[in-house]
Amino acid sequence: VIFRRSQHQQSAVNQRPDENQPDGVAQRRITLVKNQFRMVVDGQESSEYVAVSAAQFSPEGSRVAYAGQSGTRMLDALGRPLGRQQQFVVVNSVEGAAYDEVGPPVFSPDGQRIAHRARRDKKWAVVLDSVEGKWCDAVGDPVFSPDGRRIAHGAKRDGKVVIVLDGVEG
Repeated sequence: VIFRRSQHQQSAVNQRPDENQPDGVAQRRITLVKNQFRMVVDGQESSEYVAVSAAQFSPEGSRVAYAGQSGTRMLDALGRPLGRQQQFVVVNSVEGAAYDEVGPPVFSPDGQRIAHRARRDKKWAVVLDSVEGKWCDAVGDPVFSPDGRRIAHGAKRDGKVVIVLDGVEG
């Protein structure tokens, strides 16, 4: 990782071998300008965010995902953010659906699938490949099987704690 910093701008460049790039290196860069973040993935710049999570690479390195937060850094007298803040999971500069909160994105071992937790109001769901699962009182982080075909997570609904395997509560 290469990190650059100046008075008004900070950048971090992550270089990872990628056989699809002519020079053998894929570049992903996070840039902070005047308290706004932009992620630059292979030269394509994202929207501005007030916060971004650490970037996650797919196992083969062809995709990068992170959580971005829109809104403002301004707070009211009680320390609450002014205006509505939304979070998104962004994959290769494409924003997913907006939520009140998202968990870190997780790639399947083969890199073909991606999942994360999401909250709307007081309910949580696991989002797999942009498809929302059942909304619950709480959900755990999703975990893929070693071959990437199955996904599991814990969930709490109506006071019951269950394991969810491939979308089916058990």
